Amino acid sequence: QVIFFIIAEQVGADADVKLDALLEVVKSNLYASFDEVEFEQSVAQTISGVEGLSIKATYVQGAVQQRRAIWIGARGGYLYQVISSGRAKHSEQLDSRHDEMLAGFRVIDGDAVVYSGGQTPITRYDSEHYGYAVDFSGAPWLKASGERELLPAAEVAATLRNRAALAVVPLHLPHDNLALD
Repeated sequence: QVIFFIIAEQVGADADVKLDALLEVVKSNLYASFDEVEFEQSVAQTISGVEGLSIKATYVQGAVQQRRAIWIGARGGYLYQVISSGRAKHSEQLDSRHDEMLAGFRVIDGDAVVYSGGQTPITRYDSEHYGYAVDFSGAPWLKASGERELLPAAEVAATLRNRAALAVVPLHLPHDNLALD
């Protein structure tokens, strides 16, 4: 008997989740829930265009030796887990069924991106009033939340995770027909 779980979560592309960190959370949950937990080495595995990690574990639940095959992946602000669980004495069959589940796993909209906290992505800003444009398409920039309250003079404000911020504030310089040379 094999029990399958597919877990999908929205954390937001701006959360910058690392697969290694997610794997440590998964491991910690098993360590906290069961006795005699042992993990095999994790392996990088891309499923349906989603980069991920696979790992297998054995553990004791009550007096019964159990096995769990786990694949975790992240893409576009979504986290995925495909988990197969059953008795360790049937580990060959469990692993085979797990591989079948992974082969059938598909992301319906591979281009979908979700952001946390109602954040809004920004890929380009065109200033109608000042005639300039800013191209944000090279990275996952987000419109700064509360930009009007934080920087009311800014025409546009954006953040790149918690690594960078940009604000464009129009600055009117007086000109007295100064020579530009």
